[in-house]
Amino acid sequence: ECCIDTILHWVKKNGKNIQVHSYYDDKDQLGYQDPLYKGRTSLFHDQISGGNASLGLARVNLQDQGRYLCYASTSHYNQETFVSLTVRGELKSRFFLP
Repeated sequence: ECCIDTILHWVKKNGKNIQVHSYYDDKDQLGYQDPLYKGRTSLFHDQISGGNASLGLARVNLQDQGRYLCYASTSHYNQETFVSLTVRGELKSRFFLP
């Protein structure tokens, strides 16, 4: 119950707000998560109490590029931070047949 008052919202800003990841009531809240991010996002739960609101994003693709807003709130502070993600290329899976 370290983070019961912590609220985190990660939103992609591209003319509209795309819900990427939310955390409140001491757990991930993914009911409104955009399907594009389903199964690809994570937080560092053991570090939230220390102020780490970093978002982990797996299987990054070109569509992920853009501007993201992190909204963080506790009983002591509110903060909004913008992060820009640049994707330089896309890694394609390779299949090797015997």
